[in-house]
Amino acid sequence: MAERKSWCDVTERIMLPRVVDILKGAQDMWRHRGEAADNADFQVELVRCVWDDPYNQLGAATAEQEHCLALHPNGESIILFKTVLYGFEATPLILGRLSATVGRMWQAFLDDHQGAVQAHMEEQLVMIQGPKKTRDTLVALLVYTARVLGLNLSYERGSRGSRTKLMGMNLAVDLKAKEVVIDFPKEMIMQLVEYLRWWKERIPVRELRSVVGKLSVLAGVIPRIKWMETNCFKVMVNAEEEMSIEREQGLSSGHS
Repeated sequence: MAERKSWCDVTERIMLPRVVDILKGAQDMWRHRGEAADNADFQVELVRCVWDDPYNQLGAATAEQEHCLALHPNGESIILFKTVLYGFEATPLILGRLSATVGRMWQAFLDDHQGAVQAHMEEQLVMIQGPKKTRDTLVALLVYTARVLGLNLSYERGSRGSRTKLMGMNLAVDLKAKEVVIDFPKEMIMQLVEYLRWWKERIPVRELRSVVGKLSVLAGVIPRIKWMETNCFKVMVNAEEEMSIEREQGLSSGHS
């Protein structure tokens, strides 16, 4: 399977939600609140919807299943993976497309004054507002729509209330102060510091991707570190281009 994976060249990039997108969604929703805000039962909630075992919920196309084979540990049998597993090269992109589709569908169901959706792979952040009965109805709409689409939600990892997490961030809504509070776990900051402090001349591209993702989120809140994210991103792009060229050369030599 590892050899077949090297044949797949995924050039599209996954665009993650930015902090400014979350804040803008909250501002737009609040601006359209209308008379509902006069209700004593009016509240703003952060609903975190997480798919349960997302990679096993996507079936591999029949035409692609010849690339989803692996040798059984007994050395005699062949294992056929019929779902889009985490290790497949295109899985994050496919999951991202499905996540965006569900997020857009949810957003289409919500009026401007009811909620705003931000999609992040297997996580969806839905900000909702209104009286308790309205908010309960909106949450039921999200859950039942997912079930109709055949997507299982993890109720253990999901959350609903004035606080939640997304992409490593801690988010909180303070209705009285009319603020959205964002902070980052100390462990995440220290991990980045350690990476940047101890990196040697050569590092794994996968590790670099992880750091670029974290820096991208941080730069959305702390503009002063944008230069770090930009430079690491350029190095990552150059490394991926070199890997793509090496794969093409390997395939060409294999067919010659």
